[in-house]
Amino acid sequence: MTKIRMPSRSPRRALPWLLAALGLLVGCDDSIRNESFSTMLVTPEEVTFPSIAVGDSATRSIYIENIGGGDLKIANLETSLSADFAIDWTLTNDAAGTQRIAVEDGVNFFDGVVTVPPGQVMELIVRLAPSAVGVAGGAVTFESNDPEARQKTVPVQVMEGGPELNITPSLVDFERVPAGTSDERTVRATNIGEELLTVEGLRRDGSENFTITINGEDPLDNPSVLDDPDADGEPGLSPGATFEVVVTFTPDADEQSNGLLVFSTNGRLPERTVELTANGATPCINVTPSTLEFGAALIERDNRRRVTIESCGGEALRLDDIVLVDDGGGVFTLDEDTLPPLPSQLPAIDRSVDPPVPPSRGITVVFTPEAEVASEGLLMVTTNDPATPMVEVPLVGRGTLNECPEARVDREEFVVLPLDIVTLDASPSTDLDGPDGRPVRYEWTVVSRPQGSTAVPVEQFHNPLRPADGGPPDSVETPTAQFFVDLTGEYIIELRVVDNLDAAAPSDVCQQAPAQVRILAEPDEDIHVQMVWDTPGDDTDPVNPQTDADGTDVDLWFLHPSALTWSDIGRRCFYGNPTPDWGVLGQVDDDPSLDIDDVNGAGPENINLNDPENTQALGSAYRVGAHYYRAERESRVASYGPSLVTVRIYLGGALAFEADRELIDTQDFWEVASIVWSPGDRRVQPINRFYELPPN
Repeated sequence: MTKIRMPSRSPRRALPWLLAALGLLVGCDDSIRNESFSTMLVTPEEVTFPSIAVGDSATRSIYIENIGGGDLKIANLETSLSADFAIDWTLTNDAAGTQRIAVEDGVNFFDGVVTVPPGQVMELIVRLAPSAVGVAGGAVTFESNDPEARQKTVPVQVMEGGPELNITPSLVDFERVPAGTSDERTVRATNIGEELLTVEGLRRDGSENFTITINGEDPLDNPSVLDDPDADGEPGLSPGATFEVVVTFTPDADEQSNGLLVFSTNGRLPERTVELTANGATPCINVTPSTLEFGAALIERDNRRRVTIESCGGEALRLDDIVLVDDGGGVFTLDEDTLPPLPSQLPAIDRSVDPPVPPSRGITVVFTPEAEVASEGLLMVTTNDPATPMVEVPLVGRGTLNECPEARVDREEFVVLPLDIVTLDASPSTDLDGPDGRPVRYEWTVVSRPQGSTAVPVEQFHNPLRPADGGPPDSVETPTAQFFVDLTGEYIIELRVVDNLDAAAPSDVCQQAPAQVRILAEPDEDIHVQMVWDTPGDDTDPVNPQTDADGTDVDLWFLHPSALTWSDIGRRCFYGNPTPDWGVLGQVDDDPSLDIDDVNGAGPENINLNDPENTQALGSAYRVGAHYYRAERESRVASYGPSLVTVRIYLGGALAFEADRELIDTQDFWEVASIVWSPGDRRVQPINRFYELPPN
């Protein structure tokens, strides 16, 4: 995982003026919608570290969740902690999982303002590595633009030994439970101290709609259940032991209920509390963007933009009306095909999903300008959100005369060998009224490819001699891109260009025939063996789940006919012996070669052999195998699970064999097939034999 240290320019940053400005803006304009406000939920309310020996370390996390409709701003993070503590931070919407350093060695590197989008979480990772006995705690403090929590302080405590009760969660929210029904939640209580803990009492304050049980007993009716709450036959709660409190909510009316659980113990903090709440949910609407801007749009052509309506509350959002109250003199219209039947409903948001995904509906607004003038309109959405029953979205656009760009490629077809590099060139593309007569963006998309191929256009390769290692993403500002032909077969890559007024070609506005590049990869070796694999459990990267830096490792093996067993490494072509000297010693043309060794998932791996030996004379055939070298992550902490391995064998450039098989775990081995190569008899013989270990 990448860590970034941000340079520290000053101990205090200038967020207060921004927060004050936001407060004034809200106070002066009642038309500002509630969904534009950020709302911060910080858990836990305090951080507790156990007593840690010098030389050891422990981490705890503080989660700052944006449960509001607008962007949450976090700034001015400071601590009163010693240099024994360090703090990193990361965002859940960061696909790369980058951790940035906030505090390290007593130095504060946190600078600027961090934006947490709606539904996302900022995680503060607090690490304690004591350099001496008796490290004291402190607090982490930061500021935000949440109107109800301008400044937040999270205490950080270090236990000094003795018993200590930790309760999770500290807030139990039942959300919506209809009258006459019931729901239950579980609260876990753990002794995180170093001595026996005694639960001296447990009471429930507030609404009687909440009831509690421990081991099936109500502690309010039978307090003796607290004598041995974890039911291990010994009094009290041992260090590290846990017991569960089941909280049941049975409302007698459809109204909000609140309560409190209070634990009394002999711990360092004698009272710990859990807040209970239910039926506080209401419908909520969030509309993005807040203003729909078309920019410069082509005259007498339909220019389309999308408005997204989200349900952000604990109850279903009812859409009563979606209408243009101002169509700008007829230049703005609604795409009727995108409008739901009214009234319509969007479900309540499911906050049990991490992160929650709000149910949404997209509405398309069409802008068809008639002249080179600015136009304004207004879209209004009416719902059952009690806070903002009517949401207005201003529409802004300007008509312009603009020539469409034209997408053209320098070369439409390539016939290459597998593992070649192809240069995609869009230099012939034009935009007659654009800068220098050219488009400003060039976008390459692979629209079809051989099954198992993972190659994508890149700006350039990190190492042209090892193109399988990839390179930086293709820059849309340059007309050229590099493409690694990783498998045998046909590829179709399409070009889309965009001009300085965001007119794209090909598109509905700028219609033209697709500008495509066809790549046909045909092997020229006598024997070409190709392997790819699919691991469904490798989903760590949402964009490229099986082509990121971590994944499974399956190895392709190719055995010489004279080898007696698979353990004959000298007569086995694989990652540990990628170019063995077979056939005539010292002669390269008759030696096999492993051209790609992929160690992080999906493949491909290829082995090629020209001028094979006569298997009839040798008395045996060449053999092909697949070895599940590593099913675990690089960290070895967990397995990605089974992989479906596919092997293809080409003889003389033609596909002669294809098969697949699931390998379950590390060390599984699949003996795939044998290859007969003799005058007048060249063929593949299926074997399809499975071993839990490579056979000797």
